[in-house]
Amino acid sequence: MEVSVDGKMVFSETRAYNLSEKQPVAVVSIESVVDVKSLDVKPLKTPKQDVPDKSKSHKKAGTVKNPEIHQWVDLLKLVKLPDNTLRGMVVLDSGNLVLHDFAQVELPVSVAGNYDLEISFTRIKSGDTISVIIPVAGQSCNFWMDFFGEVGGLSTKENIDPRFNKAKVIPKRLVTGKKYTLDIQVRTLADSRASLKAMLNNDTYLVWEGDSSQLTTSHHWKQPSKGAFAIGVGSGSTVQFHSIRMRAVNPPGK
Repeated sequence: MEVSVDGKMVFSETRAYNLSEKQPVAVVSIESVVDVKSLDVKPLKTPKQDVPDKSKSHKKAGTVKNPEIHQWVDLLKLVKLPDNTLRGMVVLDSGNLVLHDFAQVELPVSVAGNYDLEISFTRIKSGDTISVIIPVAGQSCNFWMDFFGEVGGLSTKENIDPRFNKAKVIPKRLVTGKKYTLDIQVRTLADSRASLKAMLNNDTYLVWEGDSSQLTTSHHWKQPSKGAFAIGVGSGSTVQFHSIRMRAVNPPGK
């Protein structure tokens, strides 16, 4: 891929792209105002021999649904590459899952109710955000850390960008090379409400309670199967995930 501005190349990248799926074309501006005068999209004819054979393409691996209550499920052992790769470069290295530069992978387990999620990771190369797509009482949302190096939080219908909604925190930046353990507890409450508590290395990172219907996901990130989890890293980041596990838990009082 090559990007040029006024005839001058400003970005070049060589890697594998999946061009078989139709995707929307958009112009996105972050913290600036851009006056777009025109946007022309010119489809290019693809040689017949270059069209992927869908019958031979990778199919998404099956998803484990509603795991047994109170039993920890090792999600790394369930990940199959490249089947669960949503985009970008994702590799398994000595039992660790490594994501490079705007990569995403689905964690093939879905849960409809209460659960605990534990993620152990080390950011090897500093860059943009780390994001976890999580199910919350029938909805899915992005849980963010180091979003643009500024905040953590959730994507809501108020604003998918946690810098501009009420479900944000302003923690210390993640330290490159330091090992972290993220614990997320999600509990369903009455009247479509839910609560979420996140701990980072045993320190409180985020506490949220509200109407789950107000949670959402960012359209800039690929979506996993309904009720499933996904992890992703932002531009310029390399993150090594040492372990990822979850367990379903009973509703309070049961």
